[in-house]
Amino acid sequence: ASLLRCIRSWLRRGASPPHREPLKPLKYVGWVLAGDLNSLPPGVPPSRHLHASEAALYGEAETPIATLYNSKLGTPVLPPLQLADPATAAKWFSYKPFEASSADRTIDHAFVGGQFAVASAKVVPVPGWPSDHAPIVMDLRRR
Repeated sequence: ASLLRCIRSWLRRGASPPHREPLKPLKYVGWVLAGDLNSLPPGVPPSRHLHASEAALYGEAETPIATLYNSKLGTPVLPPLQLADPATAAKWFSYKPFEASSADRTIDHAFVGGQFAVASAKVVPVPGWPSDHAPIVMDLRRR
Protein backbone atom coordinates (compact mmCIF):
# COMPACT_ATOMS: atom_id res chain seq x y z
CA ALA A 1 0.00 0.00 0.00
CA SER A 2 2.87 2.40 0.65
CA LEU A 3 4.17 1.90 -2.90
CA LEU A 4 0.73 2.80 -4.23
CA ARG A 5 0.69 5.96 -2.09
CA CYS A 6 4.06 6.97 -3.55
CA ILE A 7 2.94 6.30 -7.13
CA ARG A 8 -0.30 8.22 -6.59
CA SER A 9 1.64 11.13 -5.11
CA TRP A 10 4.06 11.20 -8.05
CA LEU A 11 1.22 11.06 -10.56
CA ARG A 12 -0.68 13.88 -8.85
CA ARG A 13 2.42 16.08 -8.89
CA GLY A 14 3.26 15.12 -12.46
CA ALA A 15 6.74 14.20 -11.33
CA SER A 16 8.70 11.03 -10.93
CA PRO A 17 10.40 9.67 -7.81
CA PRO A 18 12.88 11.98 -6.07
CA HIS A 19 16.26 12.41 -7.77
CA ARG A 20 14.95 11.36 -11.18
CA GLU A 21 13.94 13.09 -14.37
CA PRO A 22 10.34 14.31 -14.85
CA LEU A 23 7.91 11.70 -16.19
CA LYS A 24 7.48 13.38 -19.58
CA PRO A 25 10.53 11.67 -21.17
CA LEU A 26 8.88 8.28 -20.56
CA LYS A 27 6.85 8.80 -23.73
CA TYR A 28 10.03 8.17 -25.74
CA VAL A 29 10.71 4.72 -24.29
CA GLY A 30 8.51 1.73 -23.60
CA TRP A 31 7.72 0.89 -20.00
CA VAL A 32 5.69 -1.69 -18.06
CA LEU A 33 4.45 -1.47 -14.49
CA ALA A 34 2.90 -4.75 -13.32
CA GLY A 35 2.39 -6.70 -10.16
CA ASP A 36 0.35 -7.56 -7.13
CA LEU A 37 -0.98 -4.12 -6.21
CA ASN A 38 -3.52 -5.49 -3.69
CA SER A 39 -6.26 -3.17 -4.92
CA LEU A 40 -9.55 -3.94 -6.59
CA PRO A 41 -10.12 -2.25 -9.97
CA PRO A 42 -12.04 1.04 -10.14
CA GLY A 43 -15.79 0.57 -10.18
CA VAL A 44 -15.67 -2.77 -8.35
CA PRO A 45 -17.27 -2.63 -4.90
CA PRO A 46 -15.61 -5.14 -2.55
CA SER A 47 -18.98 -6.62 -1.62
CA ARG A 48 -19.63 -7.72 -5.24
CA HIS A 49 -17.40 -10.79 -5.16
CA LEU A 50 -16.25 -11.14 -1.56
CA HIS A 51 -17.65 -12.24 1.78
CA ALA A 52 -18.06 -9.46 4.35
CA SER A 53 -14.87 -10.36 6.23
CA GLU A 54 -12.83 -10.19 3.01
CA ALA A 55 -14.61 -7.10 1.70
CA ALA A 56 -13.66 -5.24 4.88
CA LEU A 57 -10.00 -5.53 3.84
CA TYR A 58 -10.76 -3.33 0.80
CA GLY A 59 -12.67 -0.63 2.64
CA GLU A 60 -11.54 2.31 0.53
CA ALA A 61 -14.30 4.54 -0.83
CA GLU A 62 -12.24 4.76 -4.03
CA THR A 63 -9.65 2.13 -4.81
CA PRO A 64 -6.08 3.46 -4.53
CA ILE A 65 -5.31 2.15 -8.02
CA ALA A 66 -7.90 4.46 -9.63
CA THR A 67 -5.18 7.09 -10.06
CA LEU A 68 -3.23 4.77 -12.35
CA TYR A 69 -6.32 3.75 -14.32
CA ASN A 70 -7.29 7.40 -14.80
CA SER A 71 -3.79 8.69 -15.55
CA LYS A 72 -2.90 9.76 -19.07
CA LEU A 73 0.68 8.58 -18.52
CA GLY A 74 -0.02 4.94 -19.32
CA THR A 75 -2.59 2.44 -20.53
CA PRO A 76 -4.13 -0.28 -18.36
CA VAL A 77 -3.42 -3.75 -19.75
CA LEU A 78 -6.61 -5.19 -18.23
CA PRO A 79 -9.74 -3.60 -19.75
CA PRO A 80 -11.39 -1.36 -17.12
CA LEU A 81 -14.94 -1.74 -18.45
CA GLN A 82 -14.72 -5.54 -18.39
CA LEU A 83 -13.22 -5.46 -14.89
CA ALA A 84 -16.16 -3.38 -13.63
CA ASP A 85 -18.85 -5.42 -15.42
CA PRO A 86 -20.12 -8.34 -13.29
CA ALA A 87 -20.78 -10.34 -16.49
CA THR A 88 -17.14 -10.24 -17.64
CA ALA A 89 -15.11 -9.59 -14.48
CA ALA A 90 -14.38 -13.26 -13.68
CA LYS A 91 -12.34 -13.60 -16.88
CA TRP A 92 -9.82 -11.22 -15.29
CA PHE A 93 -9.70 -12.64 -11.75
CA SER A 94 -6.04 -13.05 -10.84
CA TYR A 95 -6.11 -13.89 -7.14
CA LYS A 96 -7.14 -17.28 -5.74
CA PRO A 97 -6.98 -17.64 -1.97
CA PHE A 98 -5.22 -20.90 -1.12
CA GLU A 99 -8.36 -22.36 0.45
CA ALA A 100 -10.59 -21.43 -2.52
CA SER A 101 -11.35 -23.59 -5.54
CA SER A 102 -11.05 -20.71 -8.03
CA ALA A 103 -9.89 -17.11 -8.31
CA ASP A 104 -12.35 -14.59 -6.89
CA ARG A 105 -10.95 -11.11 -7.53
CA THR A 106 -8.54 -8.99 -9.56
CA ILE A 107 -5.81 -7.41 -7.44
CA ASP A 108 -2.96 -7.81 -9.92
CA HIS A 109 -2.64 -5.08 -12.50
CA ALA A 110 -0.42 -4.06 -15.41
CA PHE A 111 0.10 -0.76 -17.20
CA VAL A 112 2.17 0.14 -20.26
CA GLY A 113 3.24 3.41 -21.72
CA GLY A 114 5.61 5.28 -23.94
CA GLN A 115 6.35 3.29 -27.07
CA PHE A 116 4.35 0.24 -25.93
CA ALA A 117 0.73 -0.53 -26.74
CA VAL A 118 -1.24 -3.63 -25.73
CA ALA A 119 -1.97 -6.04 -28.60
CA SER A 120 -3.64 -8.62 -26.32
CA ALA A 121 -3.77 -9.66 -22.68
CA LYS A 122 -5.20 -12.43 -20.55
CA VAL A 123 -5.03 -13.84 -17.07
CA VAL A 124 -3.86 -17.44 -17.25
CA PRO A 125 -4.88 -19.72 -14.39
CA VAL A 126 -2.29 -22.49 -14.21
CA PRO A 127 -3.19 -25.70 -12.35
CA GLY A 128 -0.55 -26.43 -9.75
CA TRP A 129 0.89 -22.89 -9.98
CA PRO A 130 2.91 -22.34 -6.78
CA SER A 131 1.35 -18.94 -6.10
CA ASP A 132 -2.04 -17.57 -5.13
CA HIS A 133 -1.75 -15.13 -8.06
CA ALA A 134 -2.27 -16.10 -11.70
CA PRO A 135 0.06 -14.64 -14.32
CA ILE A 136 -1.06 -11.78 -16.54
CA VAL A 137 0.21 -12.56 -20.02
CA MET A 138 0.38 -9.71 -22.50
CA ASP A 139 1.51 -9.17 -26.05
CA LEU A 140 2.90 -5.71 -26.59
CA ARG A 141 3.70 -3.84 -29.78
CA ARG A 142 5.67 -0.69 -30.45
CA ARG A 143 3.68 2.36 -31.37
